[in-house]
Amino acid sequence: MLFKNHKQILSNASNPTLRSDALKILEYAIDSVNPATAIKRKVILNENRLTIGNDEYFLDSYDRIFVIGGGKASGKMAEALEGILGDMVEQGAIIVLEETQQEFNLNKISIHGGHHPVPDEKNVESTRKMFKIIDDLSERDLVFVLISGGGSALMTLPSEGISIRDLQKVTTRLLHSGATINEINAVRKHLSQIKGGLLAKQLYPTTIISLILSDVIGDPLDVIASGPTVADSTTYQDTLDILSKYDITLSNIQSHINRGIKGINTETPRHGQSELENVHNYIIGNVKQACDAAKQKAELLGYDAQVVNSELQGIACEQGIEISLLAKEQSQVNKISQALVFGGETTVHVTGDGLGGRNQELALSTVEYLSGSSVVLVTLASDGIDGVSGSAGAIVDGDTLRRARELGMDPMKFLENNDSYTFFNQLGDTLNAGPTGTNVNDLILVLIPGETHG
Repeated sequence: MLFKNHKQILSNASNPTLRSDALKILEYAIDSVNPATAIKRKVILNENRLTIGNDEYFLDSYDRIFVIGGGKASGKMAEALEGILGDMVEQGAIIVLEETQQEFNLNKISIHGGHHPVPDEKNVESTRKMFKIIDDLSERDLVFVLISGGGSALMTLPSEGISIRDLQKVTTRLLHSGATINEINAVRKHLSQIKGGLLAKQLYPTTIISLILSDVIGDPLDVIASGPTVADSTTYQDTLDILSKYDITLSNIQSHINRGIKGINTETPRHGQSELENVHNYIIGNVKQACDAAKQKAELLGYDAQVVNSELQGIACEQGIEISLLAKEQSQVNKISQALVFGGETTVHVTGDGLGGRNQELALSTVEYLSGSSVVLVTLASDGIDGVSGSAGAIVDGDTLRRARELGMDPMKFLENNDSYTFFNQLGDTLNAGPTGTNVNDLILVLIPGETHG
């Protein structure tokens, strides 16, 4: 069972059937993007012939096979790949969330920990250990790179002259500013020795196969985990513009970027550069896949289901209001049971000092709008960790506001303080999952009862 507080969530329900169905649908959606399943579906080995999509690789033409990478899903990805390749793997090293290393069973691949979303010395140490595995490669070797969301933070090796403290400062300020993941990763790429295609450059002329679980809307390869094996579409000038946009000024970082703009620091690899010619990148799963699975499960449970938007972006609280208004409108014009599915990644401009994340913030913004309705809305971070909180998301129904007021809680005050976790935790309406081992953005599910679910 995905949700550890399943019974508590149902006990708070004005309509237990809808809440139960919502949890079943989300659990099914997360199962559909299980990284081990995705690897096994995508990577097929027949004797020495490896098939990935429409491509074939003859493994007996390589002297050695290595596996490296990092991200929240890289542990399960590594287990699955090692299960396929077995003793063909010479050695490997991956980086997962700190304190989850013991959850994975690997033989040839060592597993290291790091912190997310703000890296520290542990991340750097783990990344250096990973690099030791691949410091004597040749063109006769094959390297699998396992990439998933969280990889930007977990695989951290700062540029020369940039300290981990510099990275912590700029990362924290960008996360609090409301910057998009594309903007955050553009900055990260230009402060790193590994991101923005630089890993591929360091491995050249080795053949690289990157297996990528996407946590970025639209699956832009150069953004997912900051694209360590992909040509970069951003520049030092873009980095300067982003920091200026959010009024972030840090002297060391500013000097580094200015040297890049002047050509003193080398720009990240561009399309067509020879260092990238032996790289093969494959997407193995994304949020659209999870949304489609949620729709399928909802239909099996008797709902008229639709994926409204699998590329949801914008400010979390604003999107929450829009979704609430749509849900109320649909409940008034349609008498059949409905399921509305959304996927994507919103942002939060942090001005308060509360606890929470974008999923709980979106849910909190809907409480007053859904009050008195029959609608159930659930938000879920697919990785099981929503922002700086202990939950994966939250659940709202037409009775949430009444229950909150009985406890003396005003949702607007909690929203102003970015304290969504405290609000829902006191109600017992957080979704407690813990790390799921996957990461494909966020899911928002709206259930509207009709005659069969009323």
